[in-house]
Amino acid sequence: MSMLSRWLFGLTMASLTPALFLQLIAGTGQAVLGLLGAMGLYYLCILLMGRADAQDAAAEHGVHIRRKFLPYRLATIFLTGLSVVSISGLATADSLTTTIIQALLASFGMRLMIGKDMAPGPDRLEESAARLGVSAKRARAQLRDASDKIQHISELARVQKDPAIKARLDEAVDEAWVMLAYLEDNPDQLAHARHFLITYLDAIERLARDINGLSKQEDLGAKRDQLLHLLVQTREALARDRAAFAERQRIDLEVSMTWLGQILTEHRRPTSPKG
Repeated sequence: MSMLSRWLFGLTMASLTPALFLQLIAGTGQAVLGLLGAMGLYYLCILLMGRADAQDAAAEHGVHIRRKFLPYRLATIFLTGLSVVSISGLATADSLTTTIIQALLASFGMRLMIGKDMAPGPDRLEESAARLGVSAKRARAQLRDASDKIQHISELARVQKDPAIKARLDEAVDEAWVMLAYLEDNPDQLAHARHFLITYLDAIERLARDINGLSKQEDLGAKRDQLLHLLVQTREALARDRAAFAERQRIDLEVSMTWLGQILTEHRRPTSPKG
């Protein structure tokens, strides 16, 4: 859940909760149902916005790891209007005209705030998996998990107050997206990428979370320069791993060519006559 989503959810709950308690005290069942319905719909909107952020982040970096494009932002806009209908129609008993106008205004405001869904690029994974003889379903699951981790690291970097640390985290995130795009085109290398998919991403995510957990950035002290150097090394390590994957593919090709050449040589070798 992004910072904007948390802020919206907190503001909405802060405004609806007192009204809910008042209606409970008053014993107005219809109003209580309307407010509970609106709170549930708002929470669903927050979840959808988080999915939309993850889908858009992948699309921005040329990664298309989900089989189907889902219009999360459009669904959020629709549910926002529906939540207003729940409040206006049940909790306040406004007229139908007033309810429709309020719902349209709320939906329009949400559209202006969250924007529209980003159209994804072509799904390359199905083609590359078929070309390389690997399971597209398994590869998609692995890449989706990695994408969620990278998105979370990006969110942690977004709220980092130290500009230098934020810049280094952003660089590591960008390199991780490049790696993910490479693995989408070369899913046969996923078997060799477990260190990236699990160890690297988990370690970066934990580090970013621990940095943000400091009460004051000054608490880093002399460790700040060491941390910046560590983040630079992380970005370089990701770039080296990606280069190593490409080199491994080249070596595999050379080995296959050599093996086939030996088979052909053996086949052409004349056999000695019997007798």
